[in-house]
Amino acid sequence: MIVAKFGGSTLSSYKSLRKLYDTLVAQYNPDELIIVCSAFKGITDSLLKIAYANNKAEAKDKLERILSIHKKVLHHLNIKPDCMRELFIRLRGEVDELSPDNIDTARLDSLLSYGERLSAKIISEVLNKFGIPSISLEPKDISFYTDSNYGNAVPLPESEDLIRERLKEVRGLPVITGYIGITKDGFTTTLGRNGSDYTASYIGSCISADEVHFWKDISSIFDAHPNYIKSPKRVPEITYTQLEILSFFGSKVIHPSTLLPLKNKKIVAKIFNFKNPEEAGTVIKDKISGNSNRFFLSIETDITKISMQTTFT
Repeated sequence: MIVAKFGGSTLSSYKSLRKLYDTLVAQYNPDELIIVCSAFKGITDSLLKIAYANNKAEAKDKLERILSIHKKVLHHLNIKPDCMRELFIRLRGEVDELSPDNIDTARLDSLLSYGERLSAKIISEVLNKFGIPSISLEPKDISFYTDSNYGNAVPLPESEDLIRERLKEVRGLPVITGYIGITKDGFTTTLGRNGSDYTASYIGSCISADEVHFWKDISSIFDAHPNYIKSPKRVPEITYTQLEILSFFGSKVIHPSTLLPLKNKKIVAKIFNFKNPEEAGTVIKDKISGNSNRFFLSIETDITKISMQTTFT
C-alpha cells in the first residue's frame, strides 16, 4: 500500500486536478493507494484572514471568494456544486458565528479545517467522475484522535490501531483530509502549519505502508538552494537523519516532524515533482547505498547579527 500526499501548491486550479487524475492513472494502482491532501493553494491563509476580519461584511466577502474558487473548479470539470452543498452550509455557519469576542484556538482550528475538507471532497468527486471509485474522509471517519493542543495537536496513542482498522473497512480510494484531527470530545484540531505532510506520514505508519509519496512543486531535494546556487545537484537518496539536519538548518522541503513516524518504522518516502512526474525525485530511507557523506549548502537571508560585550570591573 502507498500513501500519496498532494500539497496546496499542486492544487491550484481545475487543470491541476485533471493532472492529479492523470498522475494517479499513470503512477498507481487505485486499489493499493491512499491519498492525503492539503487545502487548495492559498485557502488556509484566506480562512485565517476571515477569522481576523474587521467586520462581518469583510468576513463574508472573503468567504464568497473562497467558495467561488471551489465552484469554478467544479464548473470547469462539469461537476454539479450540489455535492459541496453541506460543506458550504457548514462553513457559512462557522463564519456567521464568528466575532472578535469569541475567537479562540478551538474555534480557529475548526474554521481552518475547511480548506482540507473542501479539497478532499472535490478530489474525491473528480476521481468518481473519471471512473475511479473514491470517498473523502475526515478525522471523525477514521478515528484520527488527537490531544486538545489546538493549533499544534498530536495524535493519541490509540489512534494508530483505530485508523488502521477503519481504513480496512473503506470501499473505494480514500481521500483523507491532511492537517486536521479531532478530540475524543468531537472538537476539530489542527496539527500545525505543513501538518498535511505529517498526516500522510502518520497514516503511512499506521498501516505500515510500503512507501509514502510527497508530490510537491519541486523536482527533488538539492544540495543547495536553486534560487541562489547555479545548477545545484539533485540528491537521489538521503537518510532520515540527514534530512532532519537539513530541516534544522532551514530546508523547507519537508517538515521535520513529518519524518518521525517514517523513521520509527523505516518506511521509505519519496519526493516527486507534480509538474514533471517523470523526473526521478529523491528517495528518503533509513540507510543509503554507497558513501553517505555529502556536502550541503544551507543559505539563510534577512538575518540580523547582534554582538554584545560585557566588561567586568
